[in-house]
Amino acid sequence: MATSERSYSDRQARAVILKSAIAGFTPAFDPANADLGAMLFGAFVDSVAAANDAVETAKNDWSTAVTGRATDAKMAQKLTTQAVSYVKSNVAWKQQLPRIKQLADKVRGIKAPPKLTPPPAPEPGEPAPPPVKKRDRGDQSYADIATSFKALSDAVGKLAAYAPPDSTISATSLATLATKLRTNNDA
Repeated sequence: MATSERSYSDRQARAVILKSAIAGFTPAFDPANADLGAMLFGAFVDSVAAANDAVETAKNDWSTAVTGRATDAKMAQKLTTQAVSYVKSNVAWKQQLPRIKQLADKVRGIKAPPKLTPPPAPEPGEPAPPPVKKRDRGDQSYADIATSFKALSDAVGKLAAYAPPDSTISATSLATLATKLRTNNDA
């Protein structure tokens, strides 16, 4: 194949050119192997075109879901901060505030630092132990954000008389965003 072919679509386009060239042969193209005939080759090229279209559609659907998922996660993190502030402003919800703050920290990816015990001091004359290597924990996944945000929206929805003036942090809006985030992540 030529070096200018960069994708399956490029190859398929060349096959379409070959298919039309074969159809126009005079005398008619008649190979010894019937599997290489113009009709079967044409059907094969058409199936490749259908497969390329299916891949492109799946790629577009995936791209749309990924973009939506990232947007929803950022919105969830923003609304989480606003919801916690609103809960904090009402003294009646003081009992539920620690749990809501804990869930909000999970949504925002805030982790408490691990408690490390210092290594024992070496005996006199012995070498010091090697330093403990820090391990990367990595970022949280969108599934983690979606699960934590769903738990947060459920907890906020259980608060008596939770009716913020901003409708974007209402229990219904938070639950809708949690569902949308889960759907886009699953997609």
